[in-house]
Amino acid sequence: MHMKKRMYMIFVLAVSLCMLAACAPSARESAKEQGSTEAWESETENWTAEESKAENGTAEESETESGETQGISGGEEAVTDITIETVYQYINYNEWTGEKRDAVIHDTWSGSSFEIPVEEQEAFIRQYLEERGLSYEEQAGSISEEDYDIIWFRNEETGRLAFVIWSYFHYYPDGAGEAVPGTSVWCTSMLLEDMQEIGRMVRSNLGEGSYQEVFLDLEEEELASMTYTYEEGIPFPVVTAYDAEEGLAWLEPFIFYRNNKFCLNGEKVLRDEADRFFGYRGEMNIWYGWAGNSCMFVGEYDKKGRLRTMNDIWHEYEAYGDLEREGNKISGGMTFTYRENGSPLKLSYWHSGITGSGTWDSSGRIYYDELGRVAYNSYYVTHGGHYRYYLYENEEEQPWMILEYCSMPYSGDEAGWNYGHEVEAFLFEPFMVQ
Repeated sequence: MHMKKRMYMIFVLAVSLCMLAACAPSARESAKEQGSTEAWESETENWTAEESKAENGTAEESETESGETQGISGGEEAVTDITIETVYQYINYNEWTGEKRDAVIHDTWSGSSFEIPVEEQEAFIRQYLEERGLSYEEQAGSISEEDYDIIWFRNEETGRLAFVIWSYFHYYPDGAGEAVPGTSVWCTSMLLEDMQEIGRMVRSNLGEGSYQEVFLDLEEEELASMTYTYEEGIPFPVVTAYDAEEGLAWLEPFIFYRNNKFCLNGEKVLRDEADRFFGYRGEMNIWYGWAGNSCMFVGEYDKKGRLRTMNDIWHEYEAYGDLEREGNKISGGMTFTYRENGSPLKLSYWHSGITGSGTWDSSGRIYYDELGRVAYNSYYVTHGGHYRYYLYENEEEQPWMILEYCSMPYSGDEAGWNYGHEVEAFLFEPFMVQ
């Protein structure tokens, strides 16, 4: 759809929401009146076409001259519900200078049981929270998975958020013998006032597994849009339409299809005679490329009909002698494992930097929760690793926050604690038009 036409449709939606919200304060203002600046205090606003039409006249549907109805997407798709969210971004110390930078550097700490006993970790966590006006006993929420636990805290008066993450692993103390369990702890905190409002996301459920997402700037102008579908047997959303301004590629895996990490360009999906997915020619994702343009992912299924592997075949390997000498035409791949009930459990991936994508995120693991949502992603970077967590509210499809850490610290202390890790976060707050 033409950008201006879509903006008009979004404007129609905004006007209808404004009518309903005329007598109500915004979610953030309501929180402030209650002494809270917490972004998640408000409830998500879902608007169905029937509800909006009943309350606002013709918000979602309007009759044409021929008497036909046309949906919010301009007649291309039928919208079943719409969610509007304000998107905030937080990047820690590398965005600050002077005293502010010195303070923010010490907002993120990590320690491992390699050097710090578990009981000392617990004492440090309590002290860390107390110094920031928080109490371990007053928790705002938590997530518990097999390999990690997360607890978050909030101070309603100061607007400070804090997260404590326990990561569990096994290691061999002497390089052999029996593996023993280990624990790493991450503590980070941030002020909501330090989060930058970068735009709004309008997400439309088109029905039958299809969604349209439109990202607007603070002046309500469209910056990017994407329409995608979840298909049977394909673990990633298949994109059928997209449009974006330049310079927004880095935002893609954070704000679009954000309960996943990868997507497929529908024009490059390969299907067999039975219309079943068997391969993909091109980069993963649309703007934020992963793996090389000249690669082709070929899928293999297990006996239960589940996608087990996707091997990345490099068809221009003749130009790179090392691949040819080793007789290795596979330059990357993905391996899927599943729970007993058939839902995804883990995705392991890798690709060779020789395909043109470099070493950033050249290998990693993605873990899914019991509802099949991406919960955790760890991946390789040249100076160590990055750890990305997806935080959900109950059974919501989309995370309300994405939180990412870098393993490399700024410095450390004599006790073995490291501090000053780079932290990036995206917060999605329900938005009501005023």
